[in-house]
Amino acid sequence: MSFCIRKIKQKKDGTIPVMCRITMKGERIELNTRVNVNIEQWKEYQRNPLSRKKNLSDLRDALRQYEEMVYSKYRELNRGNDSFSLQGLKRIITGVADKQLSIIQLSERFYQFKAAKVGSLLDTGTLHKYRTTFDYLKEFIITAYKSQDLPLSIITFNFIAAYETFVRQKKNNANNGTVNHLRRLKSMIEYGVNCGVIKQNPFNTYTMRVIPRQPVFLEWEELQRIHKKKFTIQRLEDVKNLFLFSCYTGLAFIDVQSLTMNNLMKGPDGRDWIITRREKTNTEVNVPLLEQALEILHQYQKDKRLSNSNRLLPRISNQKMNAYLKEIADICGIQKPLTSHLGRFTFATTICAANNVPIDTAQKLLGHTKIQTTQHYYRTNRERIARDMQALQEKLYETLGNAGEILNNTE
Repeated sequence: MSFCIRKIKQKKDGTIPVMCRITMKGERIELNTRVNVNIEQWKEYQRNPLSRKKNLSDLRDALRQYEEMVYSKYRELNRGNDSFSLQGLKRIITGVADKQLSIIQLSERFYQFKAAKVGSLLDTGTLHKYRTTFDYLKEFIITAYKSQDLPLSIITFNFIAAYETFVRQKKNNANNGTVNHLRRLKSMIEYGVNCGVIKQNPFNTYTMRVIPRQPVFLEWEELQRIHKKKFTIQRLEDVKNLFLFSCYTGLAFIDVQSLTMNNLMKGPDGRDWIITRREKTNTEVNVPLLEQALEILHQYQKDKRLSNSNRLLPRISNQKMNAYLKEIADICGIQKPLTSHLGRFTFATTICAANNVPIDTAQKLLGHTKIQTTQHYYRTNRERIARDMQALQEKLYETLGNAGEILNNTE
């Protein structure tokens, strides 16, 4: 932040306005401080800003007060929010806000703001979720208010409550799905506050609660039931292999789909590794391939469908993947709801945790940035409980046996 004068805006009395210039991350704004000086006074202030002359002391105090006001507004708007902008700060300080902006217009503006982050700070899947939230918002406005759009002033606590009910009941979302839509709406409103088009965020007093869900995973016997099943229908065989590859590597569906020959490399142990970056977090993932995963890759080495591409595995949409997994579950007698994401939970629990892979290693394999996320995946299955209890029983027998021998010797 710095101060300068605008000579071209000299007033009739010969004074010139002092401007406040702020630069941040390549963006720059200028604000009129409403403090006016003559050129000689400004030059003298520049030479000796700590002068005790009354006219210079008054100027220094005025600029210091303005600087403190700017920093106060900055802290109030920023608060770690990535939608903060200098233009929003300028609108707040000057009081010039786009009061005619509507809810749908703001949602589109915010959507474009998020879309600009795709590839660096945001993945396409998350952007698609924002699109769904805003589509729900449009439908809600049409249904509840019989209008195509509404002014921003209508966004109140009651508006949010009505939107929540619409998402829960009309769009058939469970609690956690509804909370996620509300969180995305909250981000949009925070963006509006930071841009100066919304005065107050009604979410400040709105309560949202996520209900923790126990992750679903396949036990080893269930996993082998699918592994051993051979499907004569190619689409089911492909989906089975894609799912099993996720179970044996921990890779998410979208990351499996993007694998090419460039991701298959030799690791420091001389074995084949998958080295890639997660689409969701852009975190590097290094996975030494188990024999079961290598067998799946070998099945597609000479597949004519992949001969003209560099891909390692067939491509399919996530929607079709999950639909076909339901068929596979029915055929294999799996009672659990098979989804593409269940493969990651199975890898973490049945492959890693059940075989005593340290949790920090599992974190690296799964590409998690926080150990707390891995803890949600890294569960203890029944086989490991049974094995640990058997080991405990043997230790108890050994302890009791030793105690008996000592007792007999003392007698």
